[in-house]
Amino acid sequence: MSIGEGPRRSAHRVRPPADAPRIDRELSEARRNRPVHQIRPPSQPLGDDASRYARAERPERPVRSRQSRYEDAEETPRRVRNRDSARMSRRDVDRDLARREAEERELSRRDAERRELARRQAQKHEWVDEEEAEERLSRPVSRRSGLAEPTRDVDEVRAGRERRDRDLRDSRRRSHREPPRDEFVDAPEVRTPRQRRRSRPPSQVRHTPERDEERLASRKSSRSSLVRRATTAGAGAAAGGAAGAAGAAVLDEKAAAPGGPDGPVDDVTLAAMDPPRSNRKRRLAPVPGGQVNTVKEGRMFPFTGIDNLGLLMEDDSYQPVCFSIYLFKTTLDYRTVREFFEVLAQLYPKYRYVVDFQPYSALRRDREKRKEQEALANAPEEVKEARRRELEEATRVGRLPFNAGPHTMYSKSLKAGSWLRPAKWRIDDDFHISENINVMSCQGTGDDAQLYRIAGRFLSRHFNYNKPVWEALLVQGLNTAEGAKSALMIKIHHSFSDGQGMIQSYHAALTAMDKGMGIKEVQQWVDIAKKKEKAGKAEIRPTLLGTASHSLYTMRELYFRKRKSFVYKNPGQPRSTHRLYCHSEGVSMEKIKTIRNAFSDGPVRLTLNDVAIAILARAMRAATEQLNPGKNDRRAAIFVPISRRPPGNWDLYNYTTGALAWLRYPDPEKSSVEDQLALVQKEMLRLKKSYLPAIWYKTFDFVCKRRAWYLPNYPGWRQFFYRAFSEYHVATNVPGPTEEVSFGKHKAFSYHVLPPSSPGKATMAIGMISYANDFSLAISCDDVPEFKDVPQVLCDAFQYAARVMVDAAERKLASAKESA
Repeated sequence: MSIGEGPRRSAHRVRPPADAPRIDRELSEARRNRPVHQIRPPSQPLGDDASRYARAERPERPVRSRQSRYEDAEETPRRVRNRDSARMSRRDVDRDLARREAEERELSRRDAERRELARRQAQKHEWVDEEEAEERLSRPVSRRSGLAEPTRDVDEVRAGRERRDRDLRDSRRRSHREPPRDEFVDAPEVRTPRQRRRSRPPSQVRHTPERDEERLASRKSSRSSLVRRATTAGAGAAAGGAAGAAGAAVLDEKAAAPGGPDGPVDDVTLAAMDPPRSNRKRRLAPVPGGQVNTVKEGRMFPFTGIDNLGLLMEDDSYQPVCFSIYLFKTTLDYRTVREFFEVLAQLYPKYRYVVDFQPYSALRRDREKRKEQEALANAPEEVKEARRRELEEATRVGRLPFNAGPHTMYSKSLKAGSWLRPAKWRIDDDFHISENINVMSCQGTGDDAQLYRIAGRFLSRHFNYNKPVWEALLVQGLNTAEGAKSALMIKIHHSFSDGQGMIQSYHAALTAMDKGMGIKEVQQWVDIAKKKEKAGKAEIRPTLLGTASHSLYTMRELYFRKRKSFVYKNPGQPRSTHRLYCHSEGVSMEKIKTIRNAFSDGPVRLTLNDVAIAILARAMRAATEQLNPGKNDRRAAIFVPISRRPPGNWDLYNYTTGALAWLRYPDPEKSSVEDQLALVQKEMLRLKKSYLPAIWYKTFDFVCKRRAWYLPNYPGWRQFFYRAFSEYHVATNVPGPTEEVSFGKHKAFSYHVLPPSSPGKATMAIGMISYANDFSLAISCDDVPEFKDVPQVLCDAFQYAARVMVDAAERKLASAKESA
């Protein structure tokens, strides 16, 4: 008899017994009160009334055990299970099979998503080793940075994942299998591994900060961790106009020896295990003086025009970022870095704001977020824990995709705001500092070249706009020529703040933590020192004649001449998406002052900035002769940033404008050092006597608040502007701290900065800074084969040019002393 087929109906209707309603009621109550997995539907539908009531009153037959049934019938468990399922109705069988198929499809979909995410990661980091790339396809991905997550060994991870999925499938099959009748009453509840983990008491929960720290302290001799080791990806050559990527650093996972809780191994693991939680729930680092939130902005506020310009210029191959790197002769630990940024976010809450590209609907999204948080705050602890685990799981498997921001159709730049309104800043209450801090280790073998490759890769990586637009990378296990053991790299989107505001916020927070002072006292102390420094300096005022002369000079040099050095071999080649980085050793500030004092006589009154620009011009000429000997370039176009920040202003906004200066390459055989310094001073005076930087600042601040007026987004205008963008480099000279700054007990012996580069291709970002009686240079350029030696050669030429000018200054001072 097939499933669902019943007996034939009787031709004569039988009168039901008197207690028929009672029998029907008892049958329905018995079926309703029995557990779901104990319900056994009849193998045949009820026929006529007589047979139905006769079966109800029929005495039960003795039931044999399952093992005896197997032995007597000589059947396998699978066949018995199939025979037992025949007693179920066709609808229940189809429903059970559909549920099993849906579970299998869900498991297959999760595996496919994991492998696809790993494959995209491999393509993003451009692994050239096929075996290494294939090995990484099965590794989990970090929820934080898109880099490989430090976890157990690769084979152990793969085996554990397969074992977990197999146990989950087996447990689900067992849960659908029908238990014997004699076990109906006391049958144990079948639970999946995930259900068993969720039912653990709090003392046995695996991922809590307290238990993580205990595990790190108790297993420092027995636990092995994975360390991210910086390795070098091969250089890709450009063939037939195709761009290649050279010397890119990829972050590799290798098994490392066990280490202590303060070592690099434990810091890498601790950073990866630090779960994202709300600042409202977490105990943050204490703020010196208890002075928090010194700038009241509200939950949302709009971008300024200059800030919005930083977003409008960004595309797939360019992002304007301000970069800084600190070098330490000790191993800087993760906890110290996390505490510093926690204090920084409390002093300057803008470090917790995210970019909202749609200003008209930003308020609605903020309200929905607040309602969700209020509902979650009043929910039971089980609901909160389930929500947290759901977010962590979604982030781990990649269901929360990387947000690169909306892009326009033609120019492929960011859609910053609407047609007539700029984007908005919106606070993220759930953001935690650990989400933007990454840790990696080089296992004590990281030399200067490896550090430069890591910095170049860090610079080229775009921001995730689901989080605030800043990021930090702690590199441990270094062994450079200067004795650096660790480094801290920080980059901030230029729409967040200018370089001066960024440096002010860092060092004010560090000084407050080091001296135990309130942030307001530190700011007042710095403002007074700046006023005293400017008190004895004469200010040069711009004029209308100087503005007209500077405007005509800029148009002539910018559009009627083209530079010939430091350019792509193939003019039609698109801009590379990767960057190269290098910094110099540094020159003593006393020697820089010696140059200024030796050649400041008569009408020539040099500044330290004039001396720095002169050294850069001489270095660029030397690098051009070495790298491009056939090019006959006589000058270099430099965009010099000019700050319009009011005195005493500590806001994190862009108060930066700038102007173009053309530095003539000096001929060592025909021109002296004194003549070169005079030409540099003349060029700098041209900028100071012009209103053009102020005009540009006011114009861009007004126009760039409205995306519809941003002309580079339209055909024709884009070619016009990018013709100018490709002609100049960006160079800045920043006065840094006069003393070494400290992160806890770790002192930074070296500090370097970089401004954003120009949006045009084949342009360099050049940063000069005075720090703790040292003056150094940092370079960043496009990562293409023809530029692979440019940063290092330019840094070496900077050191040589500084020595030449110092020797000339000392000879002049010695001759003046002898003649006197």
